[in-house]
Amino acid sequence: NHPLTESTIELPMVMATVECSSVSSVLVRNLLYSISQHTTKQHPVRFYIGFYDWRLLQNPQAILCQDLAKCDQLIKYLRVEKHIDIQFFPVANNSYVNAFKPCSSSHMWLSESLAKENKVIYLDRDMVVMEDLFPLWNVFSLFPKDLTLAMTNERHHTHDVKIKKVSKYHSGIRDAPGPYYIPPHGLNAGMALYHLQHMREANTIKDYKLILDLKMSLPLADQDVINYHCIQQPHRCRVLPCKWNNRAKAQINVDHCDNTVEEGIIHGNRGLFLKSLSHKQYYATNMTLFQSFLDSFRPPPGDTTPLGRSKQLIEKFLVNDLKMSTDERWIC
Repeated sequence: NHPLTESTIELPMVMATVECSSVSSVLVRNLLYSISQHTTKQHPVRFYIGFYDWRLLQNPQAILCQDLAKCDQLIKYLRVEKHIDIQFFPVANNSYVNAFKPCSSSHMWLSESLAKENKVIYLDRDMVVMEDLFPLWNVFSLFPKDLTLAMTNERHHTHDVKIKKVSKYHSGIRDAPGPYYIPPHGLNAGMALYHLQHMREANTIKDYKLILDLKMSLPLADQDVINYHCIQQPHRCRVLPCKWNNRAKAQINVDHCDNTVEEGIIHGNRGLFLKSLSHKQYYATNMTLFQSFLDSFRPPPGDTTPLGRSKQLIEKFLVNDLKMSTDERWIC
């Protein structure tokens, strides 16, 4: 209940995402576009884009756009008109980084990768921001000295779903509830508030490495590592409201989230947004067909069923993408 005021936290807001591939990412652009719709001069943003391929050190902006000249124009437009400063960084290089497939552990090392920053909002690239994130950023003003991270609850029954092999630690089906911080689902690692300075002081990375050294079953990669860390040191972790990580493919009824559609952050987990984009590109040559496709994700008014909620979230993502793809500044 502590009042959150603009005087309680420093600016700019710092945010970060990571791209796994070596080619320009429409998902990163979608995320960045959605953020740009809500930034103001009063709440500027420094936005970091991480990459794995160290060959990109000379031209990291290739992650954002294929056309480097247009990318430079986009970056300038974002800085001057949208108050977003774009920065790029290579994911920290240590012997543990490749414990999982790319993008399955990158934000575990952000306190090393972003050595000059004290706080960051981490966002998976398959997310769309639906409102000003200043209230979320200002939650850092409530962090005591021993608190290092805050995330939303996991919304899916991960103990009985098939898990693709993401690491040398596990493949197949989890046959028992995982090492969760908050039963029964734990914390979802798609969006996180990381107090990087507190993490350095607590040597959190050392704890992550010790967990990896145990060679235990970690089918959900970094998410399991972080949940193990939080169950060992619960005073370092907090739970955020579900609106900050609305997972479009996990709209189940659970006791810590309801099914009302709130603004906040939409998460297209499990490739959902990529599949939607592939359909959108197929229909893009015929706007009548595309509008019909978009209408298929529009549930009846007042539909708060899990399927109806998922459709509403996918529709919001597609509308965001459609607006971006018709803006010349973002076509690169």
